[in-house]
Amino acid sequence: MRLFFLVCFSLLSVYALGNKLPADLIRQLSKAKSDASRLAIYTKLAEYHSPSDYDSSLFYASEALKVARGVENRRAEYGLLNKVAQIHHAHGNLMLSRKSAEEALQGFKKINDQSGIAASYLTLGTISGKGGRFPEATASILKGLKIYEKIRHDKGVFDSYIKLGLINELSDNLGQALAYYSKAQALLTKHSPKNSSVSLRNNIGVVYARQGNMREALKYFLVALAQADSTEHADLYISSLTNAGNAYQHLGYPDTAYAYHNKSLLRAQKFRLPDKEARALLNIAALHVEKKDFRKAIELLDRSLQIADSIGHSFLVSEIYEAYIEIYQEQGSYQDAFRVLQKLRALSDSLFSKDKKRAAEIMQAEYHKEKNEAQIKTLEALSGKTTLQRNVGIAIAVLVILMLLMVYFSLHNVQKFNKQLKVSNQIKDKLFSIIGHDLRGPMGSVVQMLTLMENDVLKPNELKEIAHILKKHTEASLSTLDSLLEWGRTQIQGVNVKEQTFAVAPAVDLARDFFFAACTVKNLRIDSDIPRDLQISADIDHFNFILRNLLSNAIKFSYPNSAIEISAAHRDAFVCFSVRDYGKGMDELDASQLFETFNLKAEGTSGEQGTGIGLMLCKEFVSANGGRIWVNSRPGKGAEFCFTLKGV
Repeated sequence: MRLFFLVCFSLLSVYALGNKLPADLIRQLSKAKSDASRLAIYTKLAEYHSPSDYDSSLFYASEALKVARGVENRRAEYGLLNKVAQIHHAHGNLMLSRKSAEEALQGFKKINDQSGIAASYLTLGTISGKGGRFPEATASILKGLKIYEKIRHDKGVFDSYIKLGLINELSDNLGQALAYYSKAQALLTKHSPKNSSVSLRNNIGVVYARQGNMREALKYFLVALAQADSTEHADLYISSLTNAGNAYQHLGYPDTAYAYHNKSLLRAQKFRLPDKEARALLNIAALHVEKKDFRKAIELLDRSLQIADSIGHSFLVSEIYEAYIEIYQEQGSYQDAFRVLQKLRALSDSLFSKDKKRAAEIMQAEYHKEKNEAQIKTLEALSGKTTLQRNVGIAIAVLVILMLLMVYFSLHNVQKFNKQLKVSNQIKDKLFSIIGHDLRGPMGSVVQMLTLMENDVLKPNELKEIAHILKKHTEASLSTLDSLLEWGRTQIQGVNVKEQTFAVAPAVDLARDFFFAACTVKNLRIDSDIPRDLQISADIDHFNFILRNLLSNAIKFSYPNSAIEISAAHRDAFVCFSVRDYGKGMDELDASQLFETFNLKAEGTSGEQGTGIGLMLCKEFVSANGGRIWVNSRPGKGAEFCFTLKGV
């Protein structure tokens, strides 16, 4: 099992005094008589809960923000926004973290608070670094460092060097990381806060560990451990114990490593730090794996997983799943390894969906915010020029006309730009959603399943099951890629219509033949009553795509041994086509949103996957040919997709 050394980001002050501190603070809160007292208590509660309780820390930080805004304490308000950014960062939500940090930066700039501006730059740099944007991260932190040096803020300069070291460490530039840590170390004095010194020693030790110099790393971990206050800075103390234990394990001293990890476990339990407790159990399990004591290792992992689940620590849960898989593969229990692999995949999908939802909410809020700010700036410009209208009547009239024209064109340009920006963001979101989830997800599972097959120990029935799953995943990826390429072409080149008159029946016959194999698997029948003499005027390639896509969806959601019906009827100057199935169907809400975004995400009756791109293209092609498309459906009663094209 891999060893995870804990880097100390020191973004927040950690209050780790067990249940006593929050209980005392809550009692103080009920007795607080001033806004300043409530603000300080809410802030401390947010800091206390930050390491392990995301929701509680955000709640208390939000309450502190309300108080700060209520008393119009701008400096405290922007400082709390920076703290909210740090809470999001600590729990891996980088998009919300960046949004709050940028709001804090703009606020500090408005009140010209140089220290606050520098702190915001450091937070933004750390966020960019964790997201892998290292040049941007370095530039942001250097801006903060320059300000701190200018105002002679020693603590800020120290923090800047620490974060520059972290960024270089994350980008594997370990030599430069040590150089920055050395600069920070030179600033330490006997009056420096203990937590700063402990964090720095741990980080230097982690760099040496990554360089393979484990003995030098251990020296720094032990110095950090000696300096850490086991009560006041329990979180840092436990991190130092963990790092020292991992170093001893790597150096071949399992008994000593066990003593450190066990002490870390006891401290975490004493001070009610569930994330540290779960981590300690995971580390102790690794020691039992080395001894081939798999039963005990799994018992410890079960406890660790229960704790990680209870606090919603998804990333720790994924590490525990990986440890299970490693043990089961070591034991030759490939079926159990495959079962846990599926859970890991489901967790990854869940995390991706949550991030995607949060990203969409943020983009929507940013759009409205930018639009309002643009309107405010326009009105400010208008207000600033009204002083020129006080002298001559003719000049006033001319200026009013000019300003009205400027306002009109400014608003027009702002609206045009916002519309383009919104469309651009939507296209980007669609691409990332498909590539990151619907395309990359199945291929990731293919690699994992091929790894299991490579060991050549699977039973024939297990091999057949995995081969079937591989086939489904590969077919889903190929279908997604085909649709993605077609959709990408329409986004870049637009929909080009080559209208011509053609007979419909031969095109329907080709589509039915195309899906013969798919229908055979489910024992489906495709019935058509299209007249042989029916003709329409449209782009024949678009018609073929629309018909194939609707038939593909009908097959996907049809139950075995059922029928699919294709029909057409004249309606004024148009021909209305219908593709009807008797499968799963959908509710009214899903039907109303089906053609707007990637909404056809439900599994087919045999577990088939889809992206919803095909239906979006169907709508674009139908609209480009002058028709419209809709669906009639009820859950369990099947679905009827209808579309119209110009008749002849």
